[in-house]
Amino acid sequence: MNAQPKSTRPPRQVRVAVVQPDLRVGAVEENLIRLEDLVRDAVRVHRPELVILPESASSPTVHDPSLARAVRPVDGAPLQLLRHLARELDVVIGGGFLAHRGHDARNTYALAEPDGGVHLSNHDGSTFWGRHYSRGASAPGRTVLAALGGAPVGVACGWEWARTDTARRLRHRVQLMVGGTCWPSYPLNWSGPLEGWMHREHSRQAQQARELPGQLARLLGVPVALAAHVGPTSFATPLAGRLPWDTELLGESQIVDRDGTVLARLTRADGEAHTAATVTLAPPAPLDPLGELAWIPNPSVTTRSLRTALRLHGTLAYRSQRLRGRHHWQQVPGADLADEIAPGAPGEQATATSGPSGTRPR
Repeated sequence: MNAQPKSTRPPRQVRVAVVQPDLRVGAVEENLIRLEDLVRDAVRVHRPELVILPESASSPTVHDPSLARAVRPVDGAPLQLLRHLARELDVVIGGGFLAHRGHDARNTYALAEPDGGVHLSNHDGSTFWGRHYSRGASAPGRTVLAALGGAPVGVACGWEWARTDTARRLRHRVQLMVGGTCWPSYPLNWSGPLEGWMHREHSRQAQQARELPGQLARLLGVPVALAAHVGPTSFATPLAGRLPWDTELLGESQIVDRDGTVLARLTRADGEAHTAATVTLAPPAPLDPLGELAWIPNPSVTTRSLRTALRLHGTLAYRSQRLRGRHHWQQVPGADLADEIAPGAPGEQATATSGPSGTRPR
């Protein structure tokens, strides 16, 4: 049996905020400044205990050459910002970034606690574009947050939210699900015979992004807090002669109750913003059965085909660059942190790298 033992503690009320940023691809330092402003404003307005940022919050992940230089050391500026804000503002802060971990780049999500503790998990690589710039690793994670009374929390990024395996792995094991997405839609600039097709796929993607948080909440029987990127974006697809792909990041940052009721929501029309709601942490009570399909929202044939082709292209491109030592992050020695970092004051915790830029000197 996978059922979690019944707790004798009363349910805990937790105030959660989600931040939906409109950021610039590849502009890591600029984006971190903007994220700090957004987090501070969200804490001032909502007084949360937990603030959730999207996956790859240091830079949206699309197919763009600037992303090749968006990777930072695992203990570099993105993680240090989360640690600093968590301690100063006395909140748990979650956010993702492209991290140099060991001998690879990973799409990593971090939860930083006020006491200095940090919880890291890596994206499994199930995205269109992420495979071009990072390597998939561990499955959706589970950790325990001391600041939330030791509550078990699940973490997912990107299309991990849409995978039935995510629900199966975490079902009966968590009391809250958090994380984020970076969900670029289909091209809206293509004309001719493909125009109507692309717009229909875009509408379907928008609907799935809207419905997904509630679907996962009901499968797990726990509240969900999902933060997403928003705003227009443009890049070149590698599979069509670098044809421009002008689209938008779909937003749909949501806080959802365990029964799928939307407690707070930010749409594409809301743009860059933050919102908050209070959720109850209690033993999980799944409401919907797990399906047999691999995906929670059933992808179209177009989406399945593109995902397969783009993941293969990305995997080959990433590995080719890595074998030739062409990734810029390969210019410094690889180092890593454990996924679970114990509480501690600044300067007392273990570090993966050192030096003024967060990289170990040669």
